[in-house]
Amino acid sequence: MRDILRSVLIGEGAVSDQHFLRGLSDEPFGILRADHLYIESCFEQYESDIGEVKLPNLTGKILQIISMHVDLEEDVLYPVYLRIQMDAAHYRLCMAEHSAERRLAENIAFADPGDDGLELMMNALARRTRAHIRKEEGPDGVWALLRQSRIDLHRLGRCLQHHRDNHLARHYLHS
Repeated sequence: MRDILRSVLIGEGAVSDQHFLRGLSDEPFGILRADHLYIESCFEQYESDIGEVKLPNLTGKILQIISMHVDLEEDVLYPVYLRIQMDAAHYRLCMAEHSAERRLAENIAFADPGDDGLELMMNALARRTRAHIRKEEGPDGVWALLRQSRIDLHRLGRCLQHHRDNHLARHYLHS
């Protein structure tokens, strides 16, 4: 973690699955934006299956993507944000939102596929996730504040991609 912060602060050293894996562009927040678009497209696909049997693998995919994305933000983006902005209250709010999403995702993961509450929990997760994305990408959100700072955003983007690549490698080694 310290190396990531040092690298970024000091300056050292329908969306497809492919876009999710590599990000949308070289733009520093491209990988996060790709995650957001991918999560949104998965929720839209889930919601379009109203009245049909929801595919368990789609629910699992949504939970996996959200988990990976939350880890990426908590391990890389938010510590950099906290260091630059020194806004502990906003940092705690972001972390609390993630904690609530994690708890909801865990409840969904352990729910019986026939559970009547599963649909309600998925709808709640979609609402929470969409609200969080709007805030994060908004004019007063984390991205805007980091863009206004003096950090090397391209290095931050590379750190985000490196973290994502390592996470994917670990995931595929264990599956």
